[in-house]
Formats: sequence, structure tokens, C-alpha cells
Amino acid sequence: MGDKIRCVLVLGGPQEEWIHEAPPLQADDLIIACDSGYPAALTCGWNPQMAVGDFDSYCGQIAPHTRKISVQHKKDDTDASLGAKLALEQGIRNFLIVGALGGRLDHTIANLQMLSWLRGQGAKAQIYSAKSRIWVLQEEAFFLPKMEGWYLSVFAWGGPCQVTLKGVAYPLTDYKMIPTFPIGVSNEFTEETAQIQVTNGTVLVIVSKKE
Repeated sequence: MGDKIRCVLVLGGPQEEWIHEAPPLQADDLIIACDSGYPAALTCGWNPQMAVGDFDSYCGQIAPHTRKISVQHKKDDTDASLGAKLALEQGIRNFLIVGALGGRLDHTIANLQMLSWLRGQGAKAQIYSAKSRIWVLQEEAFFLPKMEGWYLSVFAWGGPCQVTLKGVAYPLTDYKMIPTFPIGVSNEFTEETAQIQVTNGTVLVIVSKKE
């Protein structure tokens, strides 16, 4: 399947973070709802093909056409990472993740770590909310069309990294970013396309809507 089929992971974060500006679906998307992401998907008018989790947050009915995968509460994976693994097992390497932000801080960090883990599995993934778009890049070039009214931030993620930024107000050339100094925060688009080149290491890219 590779990049041809996309998995839309619906997590249980606050619905107001994304549901009023929900991303458009593609005809062949595989929608996997993780625990309380299931009622959120239904509220959005989406019909998940799968629902996975320990269902400690959602105890309601699951539609017959949705495959329910229940797991024990004591587990190493989060419900979100279980959903991601299900999609990876089907060969999917393209992910859109909603409901990942705005709730408990520990789960937000866990979701960012999952984003990094997915990139390490050769998958491309984006966390989407009404006010944020988030990616993890590993030793690659990334081209981002200009987003008016949004900030662009790039952070070293997991260790030092070598980064070049072009098409932004504060460019960098082969700059050694470190995780303890946020030099890449709150940059701005100056050209129609911003370029992020990571020649060594991993970065976290966050585009944030200006208030």
C-alpha cells in the first residue's frame, strides 16, 4: 500500500481542537478510532473501519460495520500507538492524526513520540489540529507551501541535528541545532515555499496559527 492508502487515526483529545476544522477525507482512507476517538469520529460524520483500545474512556456501542479490537487496560502501548501498529501491519505508511493535542500533557508528549516512532518505521505522518500542524523529519528535505497567518517552528528532537532553513525570515545554513536551545521557534514564511533540509538527526516541525 505504501503512500497510496492513508490511515486517519482519530484519538481522544478534545474535539474542539480539530473537529470544527476537520481535514477532508480521501475516498480510500482507512479510519481507525482509538478509544474515545470513536464518538469523535462519529460526531464528525466519519465511519471508522476499526476501533481499538482498552475502552476505559468510551463504554458505548460500536457499530456492527466497525471492527472492534479490545485490549487489556494494563499494556505498554497507548491506544493511539496500537492503532498506528494496526495500520503499519497492513502496509500503510501515510498517516493523518487528529485528536492528539489539547488534552493531558503526558498524552500530548506520547503522541509526539509516536510521530517520531512512525517516521522511524518509514512512515510519513502529520498531527493535525485547528491551530497546529506537526511533522517529524529525519535526514531529509521538506518543502512546505506558505501558510499566511501561521508561524513555522523547527526544533531539534532527540539530539543534536544539522539543519538548513530557506524561504523564512530567519534562515539557517548547516546549523547545528541542539534540544536545549529553541533557536528555531516562531519563524515566518517569506517565500511561497519554505524549505527545511535535515542533513543529520531528527527535527520536530510545528506550524502554529497566529492568534
